[in-house]
Amino acid sequence: MSRMLSVLFIALFLSACATPAAVQPPVAAIQEATRTPEPTIAPSPTAEESTPVLLSGEDLIMLQTNPWQWVAFTNPVEQFSVDNPQNYVLTFNQDGTVIILADCNNASGSYTTDGSSISIQVGPMTMAACPPDSRSDDFVKYLGFAAIYFFEDGNLFIDLFADGGTMEFAPADEAAALGEEASETGITDALINTLGNLSYSGLFPEKEITLKDGYYEYSEGGTGTPHVQLIDRQIVLGDLNEDGVQDAVVLLEDDSEGTARFTFLVAVLNVLTDPMPVEAIMVGDRLGVRSLAMEGPQVVAEVVTQGPGDADCCASWNVQVVYSLEDGQLMEQSRTELNRISLEDLNGTRWRLVDLNQDQEPVLPDTEITLRFEDGQISGFAGCNDYSGTVSTGEYGPNSMQVSPIAATQMQCPEPVSNQENTYLTRLGNAESWYYDYGLLSLRYPLEENVFGELQFAPQEENTMNTNQTKPKAVTELEAAYGAPSQAGFGSAVFYEQTKSTDDLEKMALEKYKYFVGELWERWGEDAWMGPWKEVYARKGDAQHDLVAELRGIQDLDAAISVPMILDNIEGAERARAALSSTYDDPRMTDLRVYNLGDGGAMSGLLIAGRLEDTGEAIFLVFLLD
Repeated sequence: MSRMLSVLFIALFLSACATPAAVQPPVAAIQEATRTPEPTIAPSPTAEESTPVLLSGEDLIMLQTNPWQWVAFTNPVEQFSVDNPQNYVLTFNQDGTVIILADCNNASGSYTTDGSSISIQVGPMTMAACPPDSRSDDFVKYLGFAAIYFFEDGNLFIDLFADGGTMEFAPADEAAALGEEASETGITDALINTLGNLSYSGLFPEKEITLKDGYYEYSEGGTGTPHVQLIDRQIVLGDLNEDGVQDAVVLLEDDSEGTARFTFLVAVLNVLTDPMPVEAIMVGDRLGVRSLAMEGPQVVAEVVTQGPGDADCCASWNVQVVYSLEDGQLMEQSRTELNRISLEDLNGTRWRLVDLNQDQEPVLPDTEITLRFEDGQISGFAGCNDYSGTVSTGEYGPNSMQVSPIAATQMQCPEPVSNQENTYLTRLGNAESWYYDYGLLSLRYPLEENVFGELQFAPQEENTMNTNQTKPKAVTELEAAYGAPSQAGFGSAVFYEQTKSTDDLEKMALEKYKYFVGELWERWGEDAWMGPWKEVYARKGDAQHDLVAELRGIQDLDAAISVPMILDNIEGAERARAALSSTYDDPRMTDLRVYNLGDGGAMSGLLIAGRLEDTGEAIFLVFLLD
């Protein structure tokens, strides 16, 4: 930036001594320019002017090393920082192409460099309508006026022609190049928006349809509302035609007035730059899609469809279908019938609840409800308490199910978590059937006579608290007494983690504390939650390992108030004390500490942190009550 200001000062000085030149275009001219203007050729430097510093090969490599997100803009009349910089990203490829994320739109283009000079030509771009406060249009306009680039303090700066201003970029990771909401698969809100507003063919004879926000409604002359919708939760990316440009494969569902529900597969070529859907191909009617993946140039779909002995209504056979592109069209290459569905298909799977009734009752923010199937047993975390039960195949077909009465721990839970937990456990206990719903697992339960609801689960992923690890029996028993990892912000939870001997135990304890408090940490402020934080006990090397006695012996007044709540005033107190002893009295647990915690007001509690000397296994118990 300082070099830019120096060049500007010299230019002003020379202009004062020279013959008046033609007036440069005002900044407003840039605002009225087209999206991809042809830049004016910069004049060659005179003998009296400074020659621009040429960038080395290392600088060009730096330009291409990582994506760049737009963080600020300055020109002679304004300056601003960019809100949501991860929505405005440039990726300079080594082949001279540039990929542009402009908020809700994607674009491609090319760029050339000559020393410190740079020219960016913006090519095909999606034309979605971004929010009113978006800077998408300005971002693309400014790029068309790029003239000079340089680096300062690790950031990229691009000067625009005619004193048009300077764009500042910070390094962005690869996920940012695809958008803030990108998952590991690269699916972004901008990409979903693009796919949800394209035209598709092949669903109806000689008719192309155009989705609007992922939806297309048509009429069959009846009273219903038949429609086509984009299944936005099951989109996969890859290079289907092996041309080095990313493609997408999507599913469209045609829900007619009758009972038919057709699923179509569509390939969208060049999805990030110039989206081109190929003709849709039908996968089937009233089927369940378990998974969709792109493996090299092939698309692999695992579906539950009709097989021997099935009526149209009741698909019950696991089938794997493989597709690939031939002459620009998706073609089915193979169809392998695997086996008839059964509850055994769910054995060993783990799920996370996303909705209590099919997109109508989403799970409360900052709460997690899980479900695991294992050898005829179901278990999980209901938001506050652990639960378990048995599950078996019902009498109405291979996808019917029957759940035994569910047992759960008896931690007291705050509202509305308690109400959600009770609703979930009741509906899970009443579940009558299961099926795959475009990557989700749905369990169907009766609400009233001839009216059904559906619990919807997504596959459970590893989370930051490592709850999916195989845990020692002592930790499992401790969880049964005090609760599994959660962000309840009230009550108690147990966290288990594999650590290194060099890891800071107090730092890890603070992480668990902050995770447990959840969104209340930001709402009430760190000062409130950290005010009471202090170490009130540390086990000495020669101390007898008797946590119950050690807790009762703590002299700190604030901590002493919480000890009876942990040891005595809890459901199943005897079992809880036994679990504490089994976990923390281990002779190998030489590093054990107790911290006071609370919000500085009504809430108070303790955090017990211990680590086994030989294995590095760490167990944290967070206890926080009003």
